[in-house]
Amino acid sequence: MQDHNPYEKQYVLFVEPEPHLSYLFEQEYKDENIEVIGTKRGQEAIDIYNTHVDRGNARELFVFIDVGVIDVAWHEIVENMFQRSIVPPIIVIDREEDISRSVLASKTGARDYIVGSAGETWSISPKDLYEAIQKNLDRPTMKVINEAYTRNVVRDANEYPEFQDLVLIRTKQHFDQVISERNKKVEEGGEIDLFDLCLPYAKSGFSDVNQCRDIIEHYFEKPIAQMDKANVLIIEDEEMVRKATYDTVSVFYNVVAEAPSCEIAIEKFKSHSDIDIALLDVYLLDGTGIELYPKLSSINLSPVFIVTTAFQETEVAKQLIEDGAYDYINKPFSQAELHKMMGRAWYHKNWPHLEDVLDIRNRRFIERMYFLNFVIEQNKLKNRKTVISDIYGLFPELVDHIFVKKSLWD
Repeated sequence: MQDHNPYEKQYVLFVEPEPHLSYLFEQEYKDENIEVIGTKRGQEAIDIYNTHVDRGNARELFVFIDVGVIDVAWHEIVENMFQRSIVPPIIVIDREEDISRSVLASKTGARDYIVGSAGETWSISPKDLYEAIQKNLDRPTMKVINEAYTRNVVRDANEYPEFQDLVLIRTKQHFDQVISERNKKVEEGGEIDLFDLCLPYAKSGFSDVNQCRDIIEHYFEKPIAQMDKANVLIIEDEEMVRKATYDTVSVFYNVVAEAPSCEIAIEKFKSHSDIDIALLDVYLLDGTGIELYPKLSSINLSPVFIVTTAFQETEVAKQLIEDGAYDYINKPFSQAELHKMMGRAWYHKNWPHLEDVLDIRNRRFIERMYFLNFVIEQNKLKNRKTVISDIYGLFPELVDHIFVKKSLWD
């Protein structure tokens, strides 16, 4: 571990009812420059944490918290520590996956939530814990600060009246209960939402992407392609590439402007305050993306940036991401790849609790339908239109049905 650890000494604090994981970890890495601290008591863990922060050792501390800790609720420990300092990574360990605990862990300040159990005993190995440390140890402080904002958005989702439906339907014994409650609502004349349309299919195995599309279009009473669109700016110096990108992007997005140079991009940014996504090329006619990005950000912080780059320019793209761009995509990219990237960018911008915390695209169709229902309801409350990106961002499988997987320039 010394080879990967940027600090002189690493302190690893375990908060668990019984000293099982701390013992295994200490035995495995006893020859490394690590000091393992174990405690059964939540308050003692908080005191240890505060002592390290007061001594200026916050960057050398790493914390594992077992949800089974007894004297203080595990989430209160996380929240207390995070409010004291956002620097030390805190990981919550659970014996079985629970989405409500996962959301609560993120909301209160944990960097990660991991599950490792086989029956009554832990299946997490010292190597798993080591990898968790390496994964979270050097994440940029700015990312942690951004996650503090994300937790506030998660809190909004958690207070959504139907949030517990998602928790309930994960177990078979509660499925019929949810169905019954919703059928009663319909019988009493309640307004039918997207989730109501999904539930009858979910019991028999809701897994077909065409069925998913049909239900969505039935709810909106129009084809997805005819729905409202988000706004995009294309910044690209090569005319052929710019036209090909326009032809592809305009299928699901409203391209408000195109710019071959830094000067024109700045003009377009000033005249279009409603840009949602900007596609930014690395090299332009009169400058570079690295020079242009801070100028555009100073005009409008709202748009999310995707860097379009050749393979040999990847390092420049990574620098732009460090400066604040969302992600990069290498040329030549396929139409489907571009739209999937833009869908992720849309959710990163507008629904960070779905994109960054809940890893929503890796969940089942019925769960994603629930969150689409949440997005639709929130849009209504904010007098905002639900756009195509809200749908394709959650269901990238639908994109593959539209585009042939080929380069824009084939």
